[in-house]
Amino acid sequence: HTPADTGVIALSSTYSDRIAEATAKTFEIDRFLPADRLQDVGIVAKSIIDPSSRRQHRTSVLVIEDYEDTAELIDRILKQRFHIERAHDGEAGLKQWLEGQHDIVLLDLMLPKMSGEAVLAEILKHKPNQSVIIMTAHGDAEKAGELIEKGAVDFIAKPFKAEQLRHVCNIAAQREDFIISNDQFKAKQNALTEARGSAQVTLESIADGVITTDREGKIGYMNPVAQAILGWTLEEVINKPIQHFFKTYHRVSRIPTASFVKRVLIEETAIRSTTTSILRNRNDEELIIDQQAAPIKDHDGVTTGAVLIFHDQTEAQHLEQQLSFHANHDPVTGLQVRSMFDQELRLAIHECNQDDSSHALCQLDILQFKMINDTCGRHAGDKLLQQIAQTLKDKVKAPSDMITRLGGDEFGFLLRHCPIESAQQICEIICQEISSQAFEWEGKRFEINVGIGIAPISSHSHELSDVVYAAGTACNMAKERGKNRVQVYSDKDDVVVEKRSEILLATELMDALKDDNLCLFQQKIQNVDTNGKDCFEVLLRIVDKEGKLKTPAPYLNAAERYKLTPN
Repeated sequence: HTPADTGVIALSSTYSDRIAEATAKTFEIDRFLPADRLQDVGIVAKSIIDPSSRRQHRTSVLVIEDYEDTAELIDRILKQRFHIERAHDGEAGLKQWLEGQHDIVLLDLMLPKMSGEAVLAEILKHKPNQSVIIMTAHGDAEKAGELIEKGAVDFIAKPFKAEQLRHVCNIAAQREDFIISNDQFKAKQNALTEARGSAQVTLESIADGVITTDREGKIGYMNPVAQAILGWTLEEVINKPIQHFFKTYHRVSRIPTASFVKRVLIEETAIRSTTTSILRNRNDEELIIDQQAAPIKDHDGVTTGAVLIFHDQTEAQHLEQQLSFHANHDPVTGLQVRSMFDQELRLAIHECNQDDSSHALCQLDILQFKMINDTCGRHAGDKLLQQIAQTLKDKVKAPSDMITRLGGDEFGFLLRHCPIESAQQICEIICQEISSQAFEWEGKRFEINVGIGIAPISSHSHELSDVVYAAGTACNMAKERGKNRVQVYSDKDDVVVEKRSEILLATELMDALKDDNLCLFQQKIQNVDTNGKDCFEVLLRIVDKEGKLKTPAPYLNAAERYKLTPN
């Protein structure tokens, strides 16, 4: 092969498409490749062996010349460096250019069918930056100068020497490469500016705080959200260590937490918080945040800095706390709901069976609640409940104790590690405090009285329902005894035994009514006056499982107490 036929591939560590192409043309290099495409050399080498492929990468020149000898001379001079196409008149030349958009046009002024000046005007109308070289006779130099003013890039006078033609065409080729390279550079610069602007708008629009730092942890950028949260402007923090402005602490212990940026710069991997933490800003306000950080790496994978993203969770956390509070607290009194109270009560019963400790469950009922609620309305009833709840909060203060609204006008409170004698004293103080506080509503004054029942919780307590029943029974006994009374439950108390018996009898009576285990019975009543007539008493009697009739006497009190008898 001759040197002109030898394929040449150049590799470069820096690369620009058009600059590489222009350099390749100038030094007659077939292909320019960036160093990171070294693995493609074989494929590229194979492609440049194809003559048609090599022609595609040469600068294209359209020669519009009607004189055949001149056209052939141009072809011989330029074919080693350029890809040549020819047209023999103005119309054909313009048509070829419109189809091919050649890099350079060598244009004769004197052409058949369409003058060189007219062809130039049409070409520049379509592409103002087109490189057009005017070929003139010696006497047309002044005319060529006019055409350069109109847009031609150069001219050459006939007859010309080979070196003159090559020089003029090389300059035109370099000009074309410069124009295209400059356009590509501007396009890339505009795209980069647009991308940066878009990224800037994105960073400034998102709801998260964003801070970037260099390799030493010095702040390079901080978006408006981060500035608003921290209370510092970008100008105040730029090029300063991030730890001076971004300080976080554990929510419970308030111990400073490890810097996410410092960790990322050391570990060179992204990290995300698993729990929220406290951020103290410039105004010493405490905000609840979650955060994540990641390393910033260059194209070689070298860590050059870090980006920290954090989100203000303060409002969301407060809302969550409010929702949790409303879910676990009575809306009227603010006390714990019954389900939470029952959990604590079960724990107290379990403790007694584990360590032989003792607690007390107390139930309080308001005697006048229904009257006030019916007379003054629901709002007055709510106000009374709040007043009683506040008194209980003032008197039941131990951290381990708990108060709840059981429902309606009933309150429950658990006194942990409290002997019955102490519980009784506390309840008597509560009764005295409530009785000394009159309830006032719209100019009306009401005396308030309560009854409190106490159920001991000991190692003998096993079921929640039994303890609750005991407190309720004691509370009812206290109310029956009078105003502001305290009653301790004892299963050996005669009244308690009687009440329990009545409950069992009432339950048996309701089952008999439901299952139709009743029998209509008549009983003769004899008149002591011999002249009178005998009468009969008609009554219902319960039939037991064995079919025997039970006497009605034991059931009468239970039926009356629990309103199972007709009016």
